[in-house]
Amino acid sequence: MQKHPALIAASSPVPTNTASNPVTASLMQADDVSHKTLGSLHEARTISLQPSENDFPVRITSTPSDHIGPSIQIAVAILSAAASAMVIIWQMRKQKTLADIQHRANIKAELRLDAYRDFQIVNRNFCDTNTVNVENLIRFIRSAFAGAIEQYKDIHFQAPLPQRLPVIMDAINKHNRDAIAFIFFLERYDSLLPRFEVYNWALNSALHDIQQASIGLYSVLSKWLPIDNPNYGKVLGVPELLYAPIITEEALNEFNLAAAPLEKSLGQLQCWTSDLAMDLQNHLLGDYADQQVKKRNPIDNTFFTISIGPDKNAEQIKYFKEETEWGRHYARVNQEVAASLKAGQNK
Repeated sequence: MQKHPALIAASSPVPTNTASNPVTASLMQADDVSHKTLGSLHEARTISLQPSENDFPVRITSTPSDHIGPSIQIAVAILSAAASAMVIIWQMRKQKTLADIQHRANIKAELRLDAYRDFQIVNRNFCDTNTVNVENLIRFIRSAFAGAIEQYKDIHFQAPLPQRLPVIMDAINKHNRDAIAFIFFLERYDSLLPRFEVYNWALNSALHDIQQASIGLYSVLSKWLPIDNPNYGKVLGVPELLYAPIITEEALNEFNLAAAPLEKSLGQLQCWTSDLAMDLQNHLLGDYADQQVKKRNPIDNTFFTISIGPDKNAEQIKYFKEETEWGRHYARVNQEVAASLKAGQNK
């Protein structure tokens, strides 16, 4: 029976030379390194049960990772405390800010109410006594002149007129003094009244026109009104009147010409103080009122409505500065003062 040499060779052990196989050698070296590394790690992370003379029977070897847990807890606690403190501080600051805002709002509300009370006093003193008195005096004088003319036509005699020039001029002067109180009021509460500058210009303009017109009226009335004798009743036989002219149509015409600009200025002042009262009420009491007070809607543009609205405010200020006697007088005085100061600096 014949044997197969290939099969016999395969079944017999064949010695191998590892040094002659570089691949096998590399794998074995890598395996040895791995075992050594794992062994060192195992020694560092395991519990040593080998007692020594200086150690306890059981010794635990610690690593840096054992302290991570407590450190994180401490850090979290510190951060939580800091965050809580910041929240408390923020809340306290917010409450203080809100308290400051409310405090300022309360003070502003009190100032507004005080301002409106002061205005009511000024307005009552002006409207209840002075404007009505001056306008009534003008009407009474006109009626007295007309009655005297008719009387003289009928019986060629005139009774002396009851009106006296000093009384009329005192009423006009008192009227002007009380009207100036509006301007003082506007200056006193200027910080609470934005865009109310137009009223300062309007009232100054009307008062300037009243003063100029009253000078013309004084000239006419001093010519036609009777003059009392200061010695009447003190010295026997002196006449009651020093002067008592006959009132004629000429006197009435002169009076009407002199009174017309005064009546116009008085009417403007009365209308503009009324506008001021409405705007002040809406501005100072608007936060507490149920509705806004409606403005005037005049038919005659001579007594136009003053407005603090942005659409007309600048336009009206320009009008009073450039197209009124007061505005021109104001500019002229400023130019004279500036020129005087410049001349003084050049000396």
